[in-house]
Amino acid sequence: MATLQVFSSVPTELNQEMSSETQFADGKVLTVKVLSEGIINNKLGDTENRKVSIYLPPGYDENGKTNYPVIYMLSDFNGTNEDWCKTFGQSNLPGILDKSIKSGKIKPVIMVFPDGKNKVGGGWYTNSAVAGNWEDFVVSDVVNYIDQNFHTLPFAA
Repeated sequence: MATLQVFSSVPTELNQEMSSETQFADGKVLTVKVLSEGIINNKLGDTENRKVSIYLPPGYDENGKTNYPVIYMLSDFNGTNEDWCKTFGQSNLPGILDKSIKSGKIKPVIMVFPDGKNKVGGGWYTNSAVAGNWEDFVVSDVVNYIDQNFHTLPFAA
């Protein structure tokens, strides 16, 4: 079961707390902490409260009944949830998404960026008796959390 710890105000429908919220031109990125039962007591000593950044498209708050497709972006070895939102030159992924959605090149989408970094860099999101159940964290904890707290399409198709 995934839970969220709050550190600042967020939309009331989440009924939880966010660690941060970053506003871009039109969309925004929320960063939350999701508890993963499968990472508790891992032998590396990594926290089971994992950061997850969530890009919400322009108009998300105004379109409360619209469900959006979700794309889950996994960072590479030694990468974190924050890597996708860093500035690349004068652009960043949330800014690129905002522009692409506004221009009609892509449809509005929610993008989710879980933090997969551990004390040895990362585990490629696989389950491990040593590092914890990272695959379960992404496939179960994060997906369930996103589906329960955001307006998502119910099926992959």
